[in-house]
Amino acid sequence: MDFLKDIHILLQQNECVIIPNLGGFITHYEPAKIDNTTDLFSPPYKGVVFNHRLTQNDGLLIHHLMKKHQKTYEFIANEIAQFVEQIKFDIAQNKSITIEKVGTLSKNKEGFYHFQQDKSNNLLQNSFALYAFHSPAINKKARLQKERSLTLTTPLKWAAILIPFLFLGYWFYSNNNLHQEISQYYTSIFPIQSKNYERPILPIASIKNYNLNHKTSLIINNEEIAFRKTNKWLMNSIKQQIKKKAPYPIERYHIISSVFKKEVNAEKYITKMSTYGYDPFIIGKSASGLIRVCIASAGKKKQALEILKEVRENHRKDAWIYYH
Repeated sequence: MDFLKDIHILLQQNECVIIPNLGGFITHYEPAKIDNTTDLFSPPYKGVVFNHRLTQNDGLLIHHLMKKHQKTYEFIANEIAQFVEQIKFDIAQNKSITIEKVGTLSKNKEGFYHFQQDKSNNLLQNSFALYAFHSPAINKKARLQKERSLTLTTPLKWAAILIPFLFLGYWFYSNNNLHQEISQYYTSIFPIQSKNYERPILPIASIKNYNLNHKTSLIINNEEIAFRKTNKWLMNSIKQQIKKKAPYPIERYHIISSVFKKEVNAEKYITKMSTYGYDPFIIGKSASGLIRVCIASAGKKKQALEILKEVRENHRKDAWIYYH
């Protein structure tokens, strides 16, 4: 029975394996090593030595073979004894006995057993899949030069990162100033509707109200003429300004002075309030179907409250603000 193939399995799990009447294999831990001459890195491994004085049967090898081959103790012990005699005979004939993944057993010139471990196979389980490798020595001078070059290039990298952000910040700042100028210009064209604002003077008339969806008035030769269609020049001018998308105040606060069931009555009321210097217009209907008449509008709540106070004191005490 050839049991030499099982020796390396037992050595992985045990520190000593004895072959009865032949000798014992003893393992010891070897730490990782670095060979400075060859730059070889070796992982930790199990060193193995052979001691021919350990011949007493400890039962480890026999019980392993009994479990593997399902044979009796006497049968396995007899097979081991016969195989050991064959090994001794071969060694006496100056032959070498190869133990798989463990090493080679032979006899030296003095007639003693000589064991040479096979280090290509690591018996240490914690070093499984770890192999020796070569790595050239690190050149400290080259490394220092590389670190210095990285130190010099770091400010340049930061500059490359920050310059685009500075450029974008300047661009936004410049555009913000431009937007403010445009906003001021168009605010003068589209003022808050109240009776006290200064009307812009156009070549042919002074515009009293720019809401295209409502009744519009022009002052020509100091005479007020009411009509529903705005002249083409004004329409084209306002459309061009809208296309430019310039920001201007949006009038969302409307002072509602009265509501009517019939549109005819609402129109009469609008004509009446126009004589007081207001620019009233119809601004939709309520949920109950009543027609709302707006006497003035404002872009901010504070301005709307001031207008509301004036309207309540002079015209309608029940006037209220409609936010739309």
